Amino acid sequence: MSKRKEYFLVGHFAKDIIDNNFQIGGTVFYSGILAKKFGFEVKILTSFGEDLKEKIKKEQLLKDIKIFNVTSQKSTTFKNIYFKDKDKRKQYLFSVAKKISTKNLPKEIDPKILHLAPLIQEVDPKIAKKFKNSFIGATLQGWLRKRAKNSQVLFSFWKDYKKFLPLFNVAICSLHDLKNDFSLAKEFAKYSKLFVLTNGKKGCIVFENSKITKILPKKILKEGYFTGAGDVFACAFFTNYKKTKNPYLAGEFANEIAGLHIKESAKKLFNFQTKLS
Repeated sequence: MSKRKEYFLVGHFAKDIIDNNFQIGGTVFYSGILAKKFGFEVKILTSFGEDLKEKIKKEQLLKDIKIFNVTSQKSTTFKNIYFKDKDKRKQYLFSVAKKISTKNLPKEIDPKILHLAPLIQEVDPKIAKKFKNSFIGATLQGWLRKRAKNSQVLFSFWKDYKKFLPLFNVAICSLHDLKNDFSLAKEFAKYSKLFVLTNGKKGCIVFENSKITKILPKKILKEGYFTGAGDVFACAFFTNYKKTKNPYLAGEFANEIAGLHIKESAKKLFNFQTKLS
């Protein structure tokens, strides 16, 4: 497969604690698996510790995905507490793996799509400057949050947004990531080539120049597997927009794929061949 068919993700895998056990999570996980299903040669630059090493190695959904690990003492570890309205949550962060910078980039990486996918301030956005021939998508979530003293994950204003948003072909975040501040979404959109705001069950909002367009999902889902829905939305949007150059078609497609994820759960979705081929 040609290296120009590469989908290259940068960000931490998450160790998501559930009851007395844990599972693999993070944008690089959910987006990476979906990109593989879309036919890309997927490569991930990440950082995790021994506590995730065996689980990642044995995870069949990650088979044939090349993983470059910046070895860390601990993995980035979260615990999510969901409210009655399942697409809203309170999140705690117990440990963070090593930061990822341009010096960690593997040699001979020339992706068709670069997906910057920070979880908690770990990805240096300067990495985008190294890929001038690639389509660059960024999920902003990790640059918009911090850990409080009680380990709760809180909103953090991204001071460098004016410097880095213009480097991305598409920037995506949720209204929740912006602490429900729609005016901040409009501010980010001013500096973005294309800015997309996800809004849970209400679908997404596309900011194209001065035009603001709401794209509603075909079906509103109140129950299902919400963790990772925003991540599969982002991958679906990036790949479809790269192909069609139409942000509205991409928004409709991404809404549909996120809905499948919520309805079917992660493992069923990624084996759902006919919808994703």
